[in-house]
Amino acid sequence: DWMQNKMGMNEVIEDEAETKLRLALEEEERRARERAAGTPCTPESFAEWKAAFDKEMEALTGKKVNDDETKLTGRKFFETRDVVEVEESSDEDEEALDSFP
Repeated sequence: DWMQNKMGMNEVIEDEAETKLRLALEEEERRARERAAGTPCTPESFAEWKAAFDKEMEALTGKKVNDDETKLTGRKFFETRDVVEVEESSDEDEEALDSFP
C-alpha cells in the first residue's frame, strides 16, 4: 500500500474502475435511448408483424385467427339494431317503474 501510494498507483486503479463504471453507464443509457426510439411503424412493417403474430397465436391456440369483415362489432350492432326494439325495451322499463310501490 505504501509503495502504491508513493507511486500514485491508487489513482490509476481508481481511474480504471471509474472509467469502467462510466462506460457501463453510458452503454446502458445508449441502449435505453434505442429502446425508447423503437422501430417506426409503417404499413409494411405492421403487415409483417401481424402475419407473424397471427401465425404465433394460431400455433398457441390451435385456432386460425379470423379477420372476417362480417363479424358484428359493438358499433355495427348499435347502428343496425331496430328502432322498434329500442322502443319496446323503453316501454317495458316505464311499465316496471309504474308498478313499483
